[in-house]
Amino acid sequence: MKRWNYSKKLMTAVCLMFAGILSLCSINVLNFTNLNTTTIEEVADDTSNENLDTDEKETSDDETNEEENSQSEEENNATDEEINNDNTTSDNLNENTENDLNNNDTSPDTSEEDDLDDVVSAKVYYIDSASDLYDMDGSSDTFILRRNISISSWRPIPFYGTLDGRGYTIDITVSSSSGDYAGLFSELSGGSVSNLILSGSVTASCNAVGGVAGYNAGSISNVWNQISVANNRSVVGYAGGIAGNNNGSISECMNSGTIRCNNGYAGGIAGFMGGDIEFSINFSSVTGINAGGIVGRCPDNGTIGCCINYGSYHGSRTNSIIGG
Repeated sequence: MKRWNYSKKLMTAVCLMFAGILSLCSINVLNFTNLNTTTIEEVADDTSNENLDTDEKETSDDETNEEENSQSEEENNATDEEINNDNTTSDNLNENTENDLNNNDTSPDTSEEDDLDDVVSAKVYYIDSASDLYDMDGSSDTFILRRNISISSWRPIPFYGTLDGRGYTIDITVSSSSGDYAGLFSELSGGSVSNLILSGSVTASCNAVGGVAGYNAGSISNVWNQISVANNRSVVGYAGGIAGNNNGSISECMNSGTIRCNNGYAGGIAGFMGGDIEFSINFSSVTGINAGGIVGRCPDNGTIGCCINYGSYHGSRTNSIIGG
């Protein structure tokens, strides 16, 4: 009996102990469950946040990529447009160039040649005869001598243009003159005569007589005068191998014709000189009241430079003034 009681107590103690252990286990299991639940929720929240961040990042990356792709597409489109524009410009340029070449090939520009032809036909004339010489009367055009011409009875004419003798010879004879000046030209004003040989004789009774011109207010250069010049005027006059009265320029000229002025001034190159004479030579005899190898009279406003006289000079009177 005692033994049974003791066993019963022991059993009761064991049951209480076991119940306590179960209670503790239940509490621990609950706490563990709660802990696990909280941890799982936190982990889930963290995972959700990470996923949200990843999504946001991916979305941002996508937007960035879309912007970059869009910008790249715009740049590519702009580049394509520039290339197309360049190609279009190049094509237009090539087309224009081909058109210009075709136009040049099919219809060459002859306006410059036409203008030159107009100038030649309107302003330049060729001299082949005595009648051509008389066409120079009072003209200011350009004339070119193409052959030697001889005229037995020449009427001096005024000339205001340009005569290029091209080295040919004009042979004239003037036996009288009704004007103030006599020579190949009665007067040369504003014009020019060059590259010419003159031969023959000019005899007149006027203010001034010369081989090229009685009165020169133009330019005479590179002319060789072989004409015998005589001024028979009863009062004071002038006679010269190149010009009777020179108020222009005479350069690189030569005289080998005899010069005579009975009652005035005579010079191998000019009888009276109010202009310029340079690089000129006289080889012939000069006779006058006042006579000089180069000029008969030269006032202060005339200049002479680099000229030579190889001819003789003679006074027509006892009181004549002569000089080289």
